[in-house]
Amino acid sequence: MGMTTNVCMSVCTLAAASVLFADPAAAQRAGEVVVVHPETIPEAVNRTFFRNSPNFYVNRGVIEQIDSLLGVGVVSNGFIENEIASDGRALSALMQDLLRQQANDSPLIRTADLVNPYETSLQLQPVVPTERFDPAPPYSPPIIRQQPSAAPVPGLW
Repeated sequence: MGMTTNVCMSVCTLAAASVLFADPAAAQRAGEVVVVHPETIPEAVNRTFFRNSPNFYVNRGVIEQIDSLLGVGVVSNGFIENEIASDGRALSALMQDLLRQQANDSPLIRTADLVNPYETSLQLQPVVPTERFDPAPPYSPPIIRQQPSAAPVPGLW
């Protein structure tokens, strides 16, 4: 009997807590249109870039300072270097996914060459020899000689 009472009390407590703390249901009225805005690529990149290590102004609290000094990982990954490395890994994964989606998004488009008024290409033209010029002689600066002065140079001491 004591076990049944405990189970019944637990179930009643759980039911009361779920009723008291549950969020009210948000029903959609008839004819109401809900607009969903998908996340753009720049928004996704910014969200991924600042996921583990937020910008300077957000990351200045007391708990964040202690976390970055001790590396406990209470708020995020601990040391600042680990947060930056996690952001780099997440950003690399996002970029690889975006490039994969871009490459696989549509089939290859093949078009015919444009109409060319010429019958040949430059690659098929014969090589024309160019004129050869003799190289210029190497530059030698003029030699300037000074006339010796008649007065002796005074000593510096």
